[in-house]
Amino acid sequence: MADSIIRPLSGKNPEFYGMSCPECGWRETLELDPCEMYVITLDGEPDPGPKCVTELPETCPKCQARLKKKKLPITVFN
Repeated sequence: MADSIIRPLSGKNPEFYGMSCPECGWRETLELDPCEMYVITLDGEPDPGPKCVTELPETCPKCQARLKKKKLPITVFN
């Protein structure tokens, strides 16, 4: 997602979070619902973007340890 342009389809700015597990190293980028985003990469190809969720998980899906979360800064172009 680092080399992507994000255009919102609704008036709400998206919220992206980097989730990581300090125990097993699992990592994933998640978008909080509503996920009405159109994401294209800088080379012009469509990108499905991060997984859309209604709430952020508390525990790791691999080892059940407590996850760390970090809200990712993004630039939105209207």
